Amino acid sequence: MLTRDDAHVVGRLVRLAAPVALGRVGIVTMGVVDTVVVGRLAPHELAHQAIGWAMPGPALLGGIGLLTGVTVLAARALGEGRPGTAVQVWRSGLVLAVVTGLLACVPVWLVGERVLLGFGIAADLARPAAAVARVLVLSIPFHLVFVASTYFLEALQRPAPGAVAMWIANGLNLLLNLLLVPSWGAIGSAWATVLSRLFLAAAMVAYVGGSRRLVVHHDGAGAIGLGALLAIGGAAAVAHGVEAGAFSAASMIAGRLGTTAAATLQMSMSLLTLVFMMALGLSTAGAVLVSDAVGRGAARDATRAGWWAIGLAALAAAACSGPGSRGPTRPTRR
Repeated sequence: MLTRDDAHVVGRLVRLAAPVALGRVGIVTMGVVDTVVVGRLAPHELAHQAIGWAMPGPALLGGIGLLTGVTVLAARALGEGRPGTAVQVWRSGLVLAVVTGLLACVPVWLVGERVLLGFGIAADLARPAAAVARVLVLSIPFHLVFVASTYFLEALQRPAPGAVAMWIANGLNLLLNLLLVPSWGAIGSAWATVLSRLFLAAAMVAYVGGSRRLVVHHDGAGAIGLGALLAIGGAAAVAHGVEAGAFSAASMIAGRLGTTAAATLQMSMSLLTLVFMMALGLSTAGAVLVSDAVGRGAARDATRAGWWAIGLAALAAAACSGPGSRGPTRPTRR
């Protein structure tokens, strides 16, 4: 039976997780839209897009994990009554986002095509896929700037602006895809992604930086630099990068089998990731509430919020995967 304190924590988790999950689903929806439009208007280039994402994907998700410290440290600082320090965490997060994003561009531009050829992908598929990857990787610095800003707002328990910006960007991305894909194929879709994420980065930095209620003066006491962010986000970056690397390896293996296999995998993985984002919203909400409680020195509140976040995330994932799942079927003989 739920106690009053448990009910209060669950209510806060759900209220915070709902817009967070909505924003995360928007991230995946952008990729789904790219896949659907390219599959509809330039189906022969869908494999180029799928394999093109195989190289920037791990760097993008690894960078998102690296910025986890923005949420944790900003929420902790707010719990301790140090809003100026929380703002300084956001600014350090922006620096880390830009540096990480630019570093991610270097290997894709220098050795991207050779990596694909090394995996055994045919040259006539590796060459256009590498060209798509070189455009897509340009979107990573912009997206990481957006992530750092939304993480800061989530630490303030104000996730709605990030979710709204993401869905506006989805509308822009759809429009740009419809305009660019008929003439430029997968390359046009990649540029739509870059421009949409540029909008996201600019909109969120302008929103946070332009709000006097959000950005307050930092007096230098208890300064938090890049080292503290790396100490928290390093492990998350490795976990995210390895997970994304496994999916990227699957895309490259599919590419060795041909364009049809690569395109099919791209469609299925885009839809599967939507389920993951629902649980991620609850885990982010849990991180915010736990960090805030730690900052206040309320160990019992931190423990309660953490366990409830884990339980609700597991329940959400089970609810999405259980009903309607019939498992593999045996072929019928005629």
